[in-house]
Amino acid sequence: MTKQEMTAETIVINTGAVSNVLPIPGLATSKNVFDSTGIQNLDKLPEKLGVLGGGNIGLEFAGLYNKLGSKVTVLDALDTFLPRAEPSIAALAKQYMEEDGIELLQNIHTTEIKNDGDQVLVVTEKETYRFDALLYATGRKPNVEPLQLENTDIELTERGAIKVDKHCQTNVPGVLQLGTSTVDLNLLTFHLMTSVLFTATLLEMAATHSKTGSMYQTPCSSHQLFLKLA
Repeated sequence: MTKQEMTAETIVINTGAVSNVLPIPGLATSKNVFDSTGIQNLDKLPEKLGVLGGGNIGLEFAGLYNKLGSKVTVLDALDTFLPRAEPSIAALAKQYMEEDGIELLQNIHTTEIKNDGDQVLVVTEKETYRFDALLYATGRKPNVEPLQLENTDIELTERGAIKVDKHCQTNVPGVLQLGTSTVDLNLLTFHLMTSVLFTATLLEMAATHSKTGSMYQTPCSSHQLFLKLA
């Protein structure tokens, strides 16, 4: 294979995030088990849909498929519904979802996933649940493994994300990071906001640099993003 070396004054890393696959036996090998990308490509609406994980993504798809007509059951390993949200807001969200017919089960610890024909069996410590399809929404992680950053000087956080400062700058000058491969928030809204702000930042940098010979960088931490774009 021919190697090619490419250089640039500014390099932007924007590789996004991928689904986190927990080491549950059968999760990666059973049929009719999907992540948040695969669940969008079904050619048939499942009569019974199981959702493994009670976070933002899992609940979004639970609400969507419930509206489409599926009987949805959310299996959450946590004992508290939406623990990061304000308790009053979490309580209202749970009430509204249950009123819509979504079954929300807490403190469910899955031990195995397997098939019975085309159906998916979710084996837990308490009982076994049967679904036509299963969505696993057990978090997302930065998609940095293919970059082989261990061969570079770019630093990562303890959770495996690219470490940046408030200007989206890595520890390597000229290498910046944009999007969900650097933050714990994996919401599309946040990603779109950083994209808009980062584009504006590059334009400002180019304009300022051409006039003064210096470079200006706009802060891109989450709270500053919301204030700037509000």
